[in-house]
Amino acid sequence: MGTLFEAEVIEKKYRRPADAKRYLTRDIYPVLGHYLLSGVRPDDVMAVIERIQKRGSDQAARGILKRLYDYRSSVLPG
Repeated sequence: MGTLFEAEVIEKKYRRPADAKRYLTRDIYPVLGHYLLSGVRPDDVMAVIERIQKRGSDQAARGILKRLYDYRSSVLPG
């Protein structure tokens, strides 16, 4: 799931891709990394958001999750 997203979105659209990759590695991949893009459900995304909120830094991660969801929508049919 993550390799194409990192190459096509994170590297191209973020001024500081290392920060975005840190959120991916620390918070998003441990929860969603074992899913195919088509298998990610809203409940799964909420689990990531709750995990990040516990640390008090949810705004940036929400942006990354939104881009991940948008990317998912753009590459999957229907």
